[in-house]
Formats: sequence, C-alpha cells, structure tokens
Amino acid sequence: MPRQLVQESGYNGETIRWMAPADREDYFAVAVTGVQQLQAIGLNVELVSMDWGSVVNQRTQPEAYEIFNTGFSFTPEPTTLSFIPDDWPGWWVSEDKTRVLSAVMEETDPDKRKQLWDDFQALFYEEVPVIKVGDFFGLSIKRKELKGENIGISSFPAFWNQWLET
Repeated sequence: MPRQLVQESGYNGETIRWMAPADREDYFAVAVTGVQQLQAIGLNVELVSMDWGSVVNQRTQPEAYEIFNTGFSFTPEPTTLSFIPDDWPGWWVSEDKTRVLSAVMEETDPDKRKQLWDDFQALFYEEVPVIKVGDFFGLSIKRKELKGENIGISSFPAFWNQWLET
C-alpha cells in the first residue's frame, strides 16, 4: 500500500535529503532507519551525515534539506512546544493554526481549554507539521553512599561535587 501511495502522489524520484548528526547516536539511528524505510517504499532518500552543530545551523536553511530529526522535551504547557512557532525549521505557517492556538492561549477555563487543544490536535494531524517517531526516557538512580549535590534527573548526568562515603 505505501508504494502505491507514493506512485499515486506524483512523486518523480526527486532526491530527498535527510540531515543526520553522526555524533548523536540516538538521532543518527532514527535517521538511518527512516531513510531505509522510505527507500523501501520507493523514495529516493539520501542520508546526509554531519555533526549536530551543523544540523542545527543547516536546519534554518530550507534549501539545504528536506528532512531532519530532533528531539523535544516534555512541557506541561503544550502551547510551548518547539515546533509550533512559524519560524521553527519546517515553517508550519497556517492561518488555522494561528486562530486555534490564539484561542487556546486566551482561554483560562481548563475544560474549554482542553476542547480547544483537542481542536488544535485535530489540525495537527490534518496538516502534519512534524512526525513523532518515538519516545526517549532517562533514568537517574543514586546509591545512598553517593554524597554531595543532588544529581538532577537528566539523560546526561554530571558527577561533579560528588563523592562516595562508605
């Protein structure tokens, strides 16, 4: 079915460049897998390997690529998701998005706000500004013998001002 949809789409074999940070193993693995899956359905996808800093620099230049992947942190306030503003790479500019998002941000009643956010999510799935490919969770643990400053919950713990007390 996916190959048939590609054929019906009018796609003419143009190269689709997927920027991937080779120095970020987690992001790079997503890109490698994604490229393979898109090639399997008949798309001409090229993996463009570079370091993370170059991806961040290049993603602001729409002529440099067609796809890049990144991660988003959890936010309890959904209107602050990184990809929502018009100037986020991918440039989701939509009058409907602006209208619904403004209504969400102006509403203070939680039940009404929830309904408006449901409307926003329906629009998101209609316009597809980004595609979620997975979740990433970090786990922090601490032995009782580890003393010093508390280690924050992070995917990348830093162990300064720490010592073992036995």
